[in-house]
Amino acid sequence: MFGGHLPLLQNSFRDRNTILTIAGASRSGQPCRSPRAGRRTVPATQTGPSGPRDGQLPEVSVPGRILIIDPVEINRIALNVKLSRACYDVQLAASLRDGVRMLRAALPDLLLISLRTAPTDRPAPAAPSAKGAKRSRSDPTDTALRLCRELRRWPVSADLPVIVLTDPDPPDLRLRALEAGATDVMAEPGDALLLARLRSLVRLRHMEEELTLRGDGPDLFAMAEPVTPFTPAAPVHSRATPAGLASPGLPPQTSTPPPFTPPERPRLPARRASDSFDTPPVTEPALQGRVALVGATPAQALIWQQALRPHLPWPLTAMTREQALTLADPARAPDLLVIAPQPEQGSALPLLAELRSRCELRFSKLLVTLPAEQTDTAAMALDLGAAEVLADAIDPRELALRLRAQFARKHRDDRSRARLRDGLRAAYTDSLTGLYNRRYALEHLDALRAGSGGMRRGFAVLLLDLDRFKQINDRHGHPTGDRVLCVVADLLRANLRTGDVAARIGGDEFLVLLSETSDGAARSAAERLCARIAAAPVLIAPPAAARPGPILHQTISVGVLPIPAGSGAVPDAASLIAAADQALYRAKRAGRNRVAAATQLPRVVRPRTPRVTSGPRQP
Repeated sequence: MFGGHLPLLQNSFRDRNTILTIAGASRSGQPCRSPRAGRRTVPATQTGPSGPRDGQLPEVSVPGRILIIDPVEINRIALNVKLSRACYDVQLAASLRDGVRMLRAALPDLLLISLRTAPTDRPAPAAPSAKGAKRSRSDPTDTALRLCRELRRWPVSADLPVIVLTDPDPPDLRLRALEAGATDVMAEPGDALLLARLRSLVRLRHMEEELTLRGDGPDLFAMAEPVTPFTPAAPVHSRATPAGLASPGLPPQTSTPPPFTPPERPRLPARRASDSFDTPPVTEPALQGRVALVGATPAQALIWQQALRPHLPWPLTAMTREQALTLADPARAPDLLVIAPQPEQGSALPLLAELRSRCELRFSKLLVTLPAEQTDTAAMALDLGAAEVLADAIDPRELALRLRAQFARKHRDDRSRARLRDGLRAAYTDSLTGLYNRRYALEHLDALRAGSGGMRRGFAVLLLDLDRFKQINDRHGHPTGDRVLCVVADLLRANLRTGDVAARIGGDEFLVLLSETSDGAARSAAERLCARIAAAPVLIAPPAAARPGPILHQTISVGVLPIPAGSGAVPDAASLIAAADQALYRAKRAGRNRVAAATQLPRVVRPRTPRVTSGPRQP
């Protein structure tokens, strides 16, 4: 039965120590684990100035963790050898039952489900029955596809890449697997193509994890609300495990396996409460993506367009190579591009590399069509950044399924990028007024200090404080005080130049940094701000009230510290703000609603260098 694979088995057993070293396995057969982020590490010989030193094996990180579910032992061993030599952290499951148990323990970076039979056990294709007999209830394919559907239902595993390996597939198996949620279905791929596909998916998986900042969400800071435990209504396994999927050497499974529950992933905790393991699945609203079809000829692009319309009612645009390369508006860039080999270039790789380098298309998903026999070119396309490589004679239904899956992934990435932008913006802005916060203002002040020596003109530091602001909060309430702060912030934005910076650095304190300005211009700007803010009315009652309430006028006091150009060494930011604060207190003592300027720059205090003397110390 295994005669054709005996040399491979002999080589794998002969190199058992090498394989165990690459796979990170200990003598007990357990993989070596790194204490950092749950990543498995493998030992490598440490080298020093005099060469390798025996007995000292530092830890080396591996690219990713892959779970293989394959009931055929010979196939499982062959996959383990291939992936272990590529330094993947390989975990093996002899049945779907074992695979579900491993998924519960820890979610891998990629799940590989093999539905292939042993090479000598492949039955001849059976003729279709006239009655259309139903599939057996113990069909392992149905069980594997139900596992894919369950994984897609849960937010924590919805984006887990799943590859299904098959024999030369029946006509409907590829469509059924893609409909169930499989990322890809590969029929006897070559080693180069399989490894390229794994590299592509694991790389995208790690990029998505970094983009979503998992582990840095509100649950990490005790801000996530507790969730109610949820039990899935329909388990993956509702009947006994098929005998064909039993572990080799063990009796068939006869008991009903426990229902599938969301897997735990300690190294990547959920980012939000809605992403936790106990949260029920959420159905997102249907969205439409923009698809560009770049055929080898305009006629081929139009044929694709007509074939896809019944299966994908999205905006489908037929493009030429020149039109795709001249896309200039990122807001109107297509979400997905399907690329065919170009006749003048003989391949799709040059166009893929050009489109992948365009800034306007950096977030678009690129899909390449190639002849099925060009496996080396397909592997190179995946390494160049193609999201998928498709057969040139692909079924329109399969193409529509793959486009939907790629758009769902892009939409998820776009939402993660938007959350990341919002988080970064919140890190340097004040949530109430929308001005910059103290952190950003101090960094900008340091930049002004560093460049003041080469400026044609100096800069100025303005410290603003609202007069008797505590009385407003005590008399009219904090909502009115918040409206006063927002009105002052709007007036600062409206009366400053583009290069100037206004920040809220305290409860009622604002910092304004004027670049490229003189002493007189800084004082004039401060007096203009005082006058504009004092003249602005603030409603005490909210605008939505039935009748407008009384109004009040808020005044400010300003301390100005001008720093002339060519001042030499400029004191640090804390000294500059302290000097402006002293000028602000003089304005307060002089009657408020006025401007006071600092008389001189604070001194630059340099640390004293201890003098080193030679010889005995004198008494």
